Amino acid sequence: MDNYTLRGGATVRLWWKKTRMTGRPEPRARERSYTLMIVPSAHSRVRKLVVRERFLKGAVVVAGIGALVLALLIIDYARNLSRVAELKQLRAEAAAQRVKAAQVAQGLVELENGMSRLRKFEARLRTAFDLDRDFYSQESLLGIGGGETSLADMVSGLDVRQSDLAAQVDRDLERMRGRVEAQEQGFSELVSFLEDRKSLLVSTPSIMPVRGWVTSAFRRRNDPFTQNAVWHRGLDISTAMGTPVLAPADGVVTYVGRKVDFGNIMSLDHGYGYLTRYGHNSKIIVRAGQQVHRGQVIAFVGNTGKSTGPHLHYEVLRNGVPVNPSDYIIN
Repeated sequence: MDNYTLRGGATVRLWWKKTRMTGRPEPRARERSYTLMIVPSAHSRVRKLVVRERFLKGAVVVAGIGALVLALLIIDYARNLSRVAELKQLRAEAAAQRVKAAQVAQGLVELENGMSRLRKFEARLRTAFDLDRDFYSQESLLGIGGGETSLADMVSGLDVRQSDLAAQVDRDLERMRGRVEAQEQGFSELVSFLEDRKSLLVSTPSIMPVRGWVTSAFRRRNDPFTQNAVWHRGLDISTAMGTPVLAPADGVVTYVGRKVDFGNIMSLDHGYGYLTRYGHNSKIIVRAGQQVHRGQVIAFVGNTGKSTGPHLHYEVLRNGVPVNPSDYIIN
């Protein structure tokens, strides 16, 4: 028997005793039981609680199972918390990668736009210097992705897998790499060509003779005075009175004079079959036979001859045939 004293003076006595089951037909094994005695105070009634051993063992087993289940639940809860945190992190990383993919897509679009401008620039150079070569096909002028889904379209979707985005980035980069190599080859050919023909380069009218607005292009139009349909053989560039007119290439002044339609007019012979004309000038400051260089001031914009306002009439002739000056302007 064991005695335990609680706060307040109560005494608890715990002992166990063996009881024998009495049965005549067949003796049975003794079964233990435990008696819990609670004595609140010296003058209080003693309370007893008898617990059989098998019930006590069952309670211990149930408590052990409960503790095990609780531990498993706690472990599973901790794992779920970890998975939730990992999922949040993955979602944040996916969002960041989507933003990065959008930036890459925008960068590729800007690169493609730059490549398109370079192709146009190369086309003008080839036209200006009469470089005989098949230029890029129309297919190569398409945007990134061509007829396929582009990276920009993919990143705008809501359920695109990261692996799909990565694959599209690789495809677009590979396509861009091919175009850069083709453009590099094209410019390399141009450099070699221009190095071999430096004299042609400086003699080709390839810059705007005056800064202003092209009000009439190289095309058929109605004459502003007669209203008859005629072919306009050059460019009319409107600008302020007295604006300097520059020589678009090296050459020799072949004509300085005055004509009814073009007022004060002059011509430059650049060699290689190129001839340029300048009309409606207010003043011409070079003389026939004079050698001029690209960028040199040769006249000033005026309103002489048949003119509706201050502007320069600019013509380019190739082997005596008028051609579109815009095809030769590269600045």
